[in-house]
Amino acid sequence: MNPVVLNGRAIDLDKALPLTVGDWRGLKKRGLTPQALAVGADFDAIATLVHYVLAKADPSVTEGEVDALAPASPEFRAIMAALKGQAEDGDRPSAEDRRG
Repeated sequence: MNPVVLNGRAIDLDKALPLTVGDWRGLKKRGLTPQALAVGADFDAIATLVHYVLAKADPSVTEGEVDALAPASPEFRAIMAALKGQAEDGDRPSAEDRRG
């Protein structure tokens, strides 16, 4: 994956994705569940997830930097595409995985 450049810093999202069970537990403590991210999620939920992922990859990322992102910016779109891709590719076990 190409890094996302945020304020001159290249942030490698591969360091943060895919999200683990521990990540979802951490997000739940912040009031965020997968259901909260369903279609129609508010920007608070999205911003929480984006900050969590960016800060996991680079702990120096601040909430202010996330708040400054425009939803139509290439950086924001790249982050959302990476999150969507990991949800489609890795978050749901396949039928074969469930069978063992």
